[in-house]
Amino acid sequence: MKKIVSLLICFIMIFSSLGISSFAADTIKYSVDAKPQGSYKLGEDKLNIKGWAFDTKGVTVRCYYRIDNGAEVMATPVVRNDVVSAFPSQCSQTDCGFDQYISVDNLSFGTHKFYFYAKNGKETKLAKAIQNKYDEIP
Repeated sequence: MKKIVSLLICFIMIFSSLGISSFAADTIKYSVDAKPQGSYKLGEDKLNIKGWAFDTKGVTVRCYYRIDNGAEVMATPVVRNDVVSAFPSQCSQTDCGFDQYISVDNLSFGTHKFYFYAKNGKETKLAKAIQNKYDEIP
C-alpha cells in the first residue's frame, strides 16, 4: 500500500486557533520555499520544508513545526550565509536557515495540518500552514 499526498498550500493567518500571537515589535523576517517537497515511499514518507527566518534586531530566532494539535518540535537550524549576505544590516544570525524533514509515515489516513512558525521569545510568526490529505490506494 502507498500513501499519496495531495498538497493544498494555504496561508492561514488565524493565529488564535494556534495559540499564536503577534506583538507590536514585528521584527521577524522569513521566507519559505513556495512548494514543500517530499518523497512518498512506503516506510519513508516525509515532507521537506526549507527556508530562513531572522530577527531584524539581532534576537535569536528558532523555527518550529507542529502536526495537527501535537507537540511543538524545533526545526534543526542550518547556516545560511546567503541570507546574511543578502541582508547585511538586518541579519546577524548565521544559522537562520532550516531544511526540515518531517516524517509522515506514521500518520493515519485522512487530512492533517502542518504548522511551521518562527519564534524569537517575544514574537511568533506563522510562516506556513499546509493541509495534506493522505489516502490509501490498493
